[in-house]
Amino acid sequence: MTVHHTALERLIAGFDCRVMQNSLRAMYVEEQIGILLGSNWRHTGANWAGWDFENARGTRLEVKQSAAQQSWYQKNPSSGVYDIGARDGHYEGANLIPEKGRLAAIYVFAWHGGWNDDTTDHRDESQWEYYVIPTQDLPPKQKTIALSRIGRLAPSVIASELAHTVDAIEARMPA
Repeated sequence: MTVHHTALERLIAGFDCRVMQNSLRAMYVEEQIGILLGSNWRHTGANWAGWDFENARGTRLEVKQSAAQQSWYQKNPSSGVYDIGARDGHYEGANLIPEKGRLAAIYVFAWHGGWNDDTTDHRDESQWEYYVIPTQDLPPKQKTIALSRIGRLAPSVIASELAHTVDAIEARMPA
């Protein structure tokens, strides 16, 4: 592991299994991406928030993750399907703030393709692929999107390229 080595080692130490169940993996991936993005992005994704990260410019970023290998028995790898449905609002504490649509300007789709071997490790950022897509490029009325479609919308990037890719996409967005 090369990117932000010390911070990622501390994060990995808190998770003791190579193949994580979905909700634990989601929390892990958000923390991992927060480390990879760096201090320009503040994590906002706790307690049913409408997006996961926000920067000083006010740009919102949503993280979605999926993995081929699940923590339960499966005959075949999962194919990677992500929820991109519009929302009716977001929570600030216990208060629902009405806001219709996709609430983030940028989506990061994280994919772990490791399948059924002793090297598959969800904690290893070098085993993940990241796809960074502006919300405006997502199919407008679709509720889910498959990895195969995501791959046609954007190339995958590795962990060390994630922050640069997000910054480049944000730089092309209107202020």
